[in-house]
Amino acid sequence: MTFAAVIFDMDGLLLDTERLAWQAFLEACAAHRLSPDRAFYDGLIGLNQVSTERLLQVWLAEADKVSFESFRQGWDTVYHGLLEEAVPVKPGADALLSHLHREGVPCVVATSTAKDLARQKLSRAGLAPYLRAVVGGDQVAAGKPAPDIYLRAAREVARDPADCLAFEDSDNGVRAALAAGMTVVQIPDLVAPSPALRALGHDIEESLLEAAIGKKLFPPSD
Repeated sequence: MTFAAVIFDMDGLLLDTERLAWQAFLEACAAHRLSPDRAFYDGLIGLNQVSTERLLQVWLAEADKVSFESFRQGWDTVYHGLLEEAVPVKPGADALLSHLHREGVPCVVATSTAKDLARQKLSRAGLAPYLRAVVGGDQVAAGKPAPDIYLRAAREVARDPADCLAFEDSDNGVRAALAAGMTVVQIPDLVAPSPALRALGHDIEESLLEAAIGKKLFPPSD
């Protein structure tokens, strides 16, 4: 074990919830007779609420007679309704977190989701007991791709960012963790890494457990 702490993104990395958010976005678009723009939506992944709402307002302003408040409320209602059914966990997330917890490795979530909602989702998913801290997007001045949230996550467990390993799925999250000076492994979810992101030279893996085994965080036979 060569890392002092492991920092995890949440949606799309530990929780298989990005697909639910996309489904809810599609339903909100249909309700408002809008054509969904996948390229626009992909750019929202990994951003905090403030940044998401700012970009959404600009996008909706181009659509005549579409209320931001109505669209946002509709999107949120459908999304939270889907979460009421279940909070899906990514394959390997429970096994990896429980293993690191047994080994005494501090694990922190650094998510663009607001802290209270993040803690609620992680608790319902059964992952909260393995975490030393949860840092939400509402707790930092600048959201991803700025490094603030990862720097705060390292402070929560009194570790040097240079000694931390970060797992991310989105381009915005990868840029944030790299800017914080962490070793970064990306496990893409809905969106493949862009050529510009690949050029940054971080590791890109197919699955969370595969990445953890490669970093010697998780034994192949465990």
